[in-house]
Amino acid sequence: TDFEEVRINYPYTFSEVDGGYSIKKYRGTNKILHIPSTYNGSPIVSLDTQAFRDCDTLVEVVIPEGITVIGETCFYMLDNLKTVHIPASVTTISSEGFNRCYALTDVIFAENSMLTTIGDLAFSECESLVSIVLPKSALNLGSGLFSGCSALTSVVLPEGITALPNSIVSSCDSLVEFNIPTT
Repeated sequence: TDFEEVRINYPYTFSEVDGGYSIKKYRGTNKILHIPSTYNGSPIVSLDTQAFRDCDTLVEVVIPEGITVIGETCFYMLDNLKTVHIPASVTTISSEGFNRCYALTDVIFAENSMLTTIGDLAFSECESLVSIVLPKSALNLGSGLFSGCSALTSVVLPEGITALPNSIVSSCDSLVEFNIPTT
């Protein structure tokens, strides 16, 4: 039937999880991708481990409101990814979520972000990333978070952070501003 043909050509694979669906794998070739917010009438609540790995055509990704978790190595080693839009609903960027996205220049967090946890090496080796301001809610930061971001000149951490993770900016040779809040 027509419905089956559409499903066969749909570039996503899903798994059912608590509260809706998770994207397990994307097989499309878009340069600019607006990830869907629903599947079969239910919300998409997470992006699985390695869901977008090897999607080298991606240049910009817009993650929809409703996604709460970006899985481990979800966007790992995307050579052409330059911009990612992260909605307020995301609470966790897991370890190595954007690791080795060499062209990444813009990480855009939504106002009123609820992001609390950014895992180990999440933005490590993003060699084109120049500056980043973490949301005020992101107080649980993993080790090596920005290690190897050779173009990184400025990092602004949130007020209320009580501990700096190990090697957060190791091998960031261009770093000139590292804002550590006084609280």
